Amino acid sequence: MIVEKKIDLYAYFNLARPYPEARGYLNAFVIERSNEYTSERLRPSMIIFPGGGYAMRSDRENEPIAFSYLAKGFSVFTVEYSVTEESDKAKHPIMLIEAAMAVAYVRENANKYNLLEDKIAVIGFSAGGHLAGCISTMFDDDAVKSALKDKALLCRPDASVLCYPVITFSDCTHGGTRSNLTGIRKDKSEFTEEDLAVFDKLSVEKRVTPNTPPCFIWATYGDNAVPVRNSILMADALTLNKVPYDLHIFRQGVHGLSLCNLETSNKGAPYCLEPIAEEWFELSVKFLNQLGFTVKN
Repeated sequence: MIVEKKIDLYAYFNLARPYPEARGYLNAFVIERSNEYTSERLRPSMIIFPGGGYAMRSDRENEPIAFSYLAKGFSVFTVEYSVTEESDKAKHPIMLIEAAMAVAYVRENANKYNLLEDKIAVIGFSAGGHLAGCISTMFDDDAVKSALKDKALLCRPDASVLCYPVITFSDCTHGGTRSNLTGIRKDKSEFTEEDLAVFDKLSVEKRVTPNTPPCFIWATYGDNAVPVRNSILMADALTLNKVPYDLHIFRQGVHGLSLCNLETSNKGAPYCLEPIAEEWFELSVKFLNQLGFTVKN
């Protein structure tokens, strides 16, 4: 296996860091070719955005997810995007640009890593789901075009997996995710028209177009942090735009389940064991396989 840690996306794309603590790093876990089966094998790829409310990046939604997709034949990449825990300067559009650089880097280096350049998926959890949703709908945003110029054409994912995602910045949002990304920290009664316009722009369901890639969405009815309505709003928008999707709402489970199994649980979080929702992972693999995300010999 090829393991490359902390690939500096800002340096790769010759962009100045917006501030010293900005992240923008990519970690690669790539399955090497072997003459024992085929020396010409190409693989689909998965780019992972862990959650954490744009305040931090969850370890539970990072490498365990990477190794699970590795076992299914994907080469995987995890993104260290900027968060407010490291600097209060981390706000939109910095994270969107870092997500765009991640997708563009993987596509531009498909030959290096023996990847299918048209089978690049993204997956995100909670706020990471918002970021995955953003790059799936805002890949042609002016901020991305300004930063990456002609390479902005490389930024559209070919599919997305959204796990208990924050989608909307309207009333049923997750307040911490919204305030961390936008820097707008006010009571609802104090929002200005300008604030509401920012929230509207960053509500993923309002940015869906017919060019949005196919999407797998899952959430739980009992999510007490990000209302399940977020996932439903995304499904509604995809329906209106005739974008293929799967939506799975499991009747049981709280927020932040990750793989729902022992690997992503601990003594302090026994509620992260949820066999009812655990099948989401296999369902996502099946969804992607049916879209052509399979190993090519």
